Amino acid sequence: MTQFNSLEEGLNDLVETMQVDMPQFNDRLSDAFFTRCYAGERMMNAARDSSTDHTAWMNMVGNPMETVRSAQQFDVLCWWLSYEQLAEHFQVPLSWINTLQLQAITDPMKMTWKVNGLVLMDDEGYLTESAYAAYLDGYTAGLVPLSEDAELLRNPTEAEVSETNKGMFQTFLDMSGIESSVDDALKGHDFWLA
Repeated sequence: MTQFNSLEEGLNDLVETMQVDMPQFNDRLSDAFFTRCYAGERMMNAARDSSTDHTAWMNMVGNPMETVRSAQQFDVLCWWLSYEQLAEHFQVPLSWINTLQLQAITDPMKMTWKVNGLVLMDDEGYLTESAYAAYLDGYTAGLVPLSEDAELLRNPTEAEVSETNKGMFQTFLDMSGIESSVDDALKGHDFWLA
């Protein structure tokens, strides 16, 4: 595994690699996206074909333009599946993929992604939360060295949200009688989803 001198160097290397080695959607992502598209198409056809007999399917369709747009949307779950596929393909953390500005190409003949850029800093000059997550995960994975600046460059408002969340989780653990730190509980238990 390559270690980079900085997060920016690692992400720029990833972008360069993606320009020559971008995979196509795997079956799982393709199925997730196109199943919804084709279902929307079938529903629209049923509404059209039965519209002179009854309005049941027309009522389900509602606004046809919104229905078509919704069915063809590359939504957050498609993006999550994309991040999983790309992270595995390029052997980087999911957060590294999330830091990139990607465009999904959903042409059935070539279903892939295009990298349109990389944004590490927000308008206020702080690291974006995606970039901060990428730094943390990159450090944990041994891809980038420890940086004293990363914590200082994080937006204080976002850091405060994380600390508030940590306090709420600790309160939950204490009230539940679970003797564990938040970090250990989050890493070692699936009870958060129960």
